[in-house]
Amino acid sequence: MVEAHVPYQDYLCSAKGRANEVVWLVERFKSLRISEKEKAEAYDALKIHVRWQFGVRASRTTMRLGTRKVFFHDRPLIARREVSLVDELNSPRIPLRRYLPR
Repeated sequence: MVEAHVPYQDYLCSAKGRANEVVWLVERFKSLRISEKEKAEAYDALKIHVRWQFGVRASRTTMRLGTRKVFFHDRPLIARREVSLVDELNSPRIPLRRYLPR
């Protein structure tokens, strides 16, 4: 006989103690003395959905680094025909500055 509306999440919260639920559950599956295939089948049979929630700071939109000065190109771009590879390779090197990570 199958019981409807079993409070599995309450059981999991009680069993895990202070540990993270996903970590606790994965550790339980790791400790089983069955094959990896059987572990995978048992886990899949539970139909557990893991949902990740990241804070706002974890998005690519909000992780931008601040800048002191914004560069805007205000002239037309040069055409490919205006560039000579021979001239560029024979010209003096562009001075480089090494920046250390903050």
